[in-house]
Amino acid sequence: MAESISRKLLNRQQLSHWESFRYGLGISISLCGISLAMLLNYIFPGVPWTPAIMFLSVLCLFPYEHFSLKGKMDHILKMVLCIQVLMLIYWIFSENFDQKFNYLSFHLYILAFIFVLRTNPNLHKANFLGILFIFSASLSIIFAIIHFSGLYVVHIMEFRHERILEVFTMNRAAFANLIAGTILIGGSKKTWFKILLTVLIAIDIYVVVKSGKRSYFVNIFVVMFYIALRNRKRIDYIVAISITLIIALFFISEVQNTFSMLMNRTISGFMDVYGSQRVMYDENSSSSIRAFALQAAIRDFQDFNSFEQIFGKGYYSYYIDNPILEAYLDMGIVGFCLFFYVAIVMPLRLFWKVPYKNKEAILVYCFALMTIVISLTNNNPYQYINYTPLCILATYLYADKKRESRIISIKDAIIRMRKLHA
Repeated sequence: MAESISRKLLNRQQLSHWESFRYGLGISISLCGISLAMLLNYIFPGVPWTPAIMFLSVLCLFPYEHFSLKGKMDHILKMVLCIQVLMLIYWIFSENFDQKFNYLSFHLYILAFIFVLRTNPNLHKANFLGILFIFSASLSIIFAIIHFSGLYVVHIMEFRHERILEVFTMNRAAFANLIAGTILIGGSKKTWFKILLTVLIAIDIYVVVKSGKRSYFVNIFVVMFYIALRNRKRIDYIVAISITLIIALFFISEVQNTFSMLMNRTISGFMDVYGSQRVMYDENSSSSIRAFALQAAIRDFQDFNSFEQIFGKGYYSYYIDNPILEAYLDMGIVGFCLFFYVAIVMPLRLFWKVPYKNKEAILVYCFALMTIVISLTNNNPYQYINYTPLCILATYLYADKKRESRIISIKDAIIRMRKLHA
């Protein structure tokens, strides 16, 4: 009885509809706005859409009504802040001007993102799951049409080309929609809505599979396993999806060919990067390019002097599509330890700590799991998408911890009052 009263007292303050929508949109943009920026860049070239989208997410999340500097900064935010400061220090002394200014906006964005999350005491009350689902579903449908029409670039991304549709960036929106749909379907009792979610999830899987990107293919299985492990109500649905995919695999030749191609690329890519001692350069194979760059970096590392072995070669000295190793080659032992702790250790430590009843926290944690997989396979340590999920998750976990402590305090106060009046 005391616990129910204390929970009602804590739930009195609710966000307005405008605040809830604005916060939900800001979080959605921070998680998969890069997909929207790529699409806008293709349709309306010449505009720096990625920085504009990032800036929009900060504007949406800024607490205009409830700005506050009270309370302590969460440990997760502190660690993300530390690695961003370290990167900026290396950035200042960098002579790699081609990439130096391209990534400055990423670091400044994460710093602004941390400040906004730190000063917004009500962000954890935002129910952004529905907004994210609509936002990502719209993008996923567009990307499915793009895949069907063949307008995308499959393997090699021309970084200096202004108008580009790249499959890796498309997958982020499809991945977000797949997670949101899987979480939403477990709490829905309407048959038509479940059918709609199932169709949209099928479209998401189509986008990921057609992209041929192994990391997202692995991420789907990792996330499905995690959701099923944390919430048994969704096991039946995940099993149903798996059975449907198995049936399609046995009876539909196109699905067989696509799955076989994806598995072969996954195995060969893993062997190229981690198994083979010498790999031939093949511009049509991303794993071959990655392995070739890795071998070149290892050869260079053998010529590092003592200073470079401890402090690294400098900001963005290498691009080897291996964030963990690149963090060491660029920023030395400190950079390696910080990035490994933030990108790998912290998400793994939170595996069982994320409250399974908090759908938003579970969804954001799935993005953190994706960061682990991607950090082991591709990308680089400077991308802002490596850190936004953890920052958002920190806000929800810190609020949940404070809420539980306040519930205990209120419950104890009610019990003491009853004893006094007894």
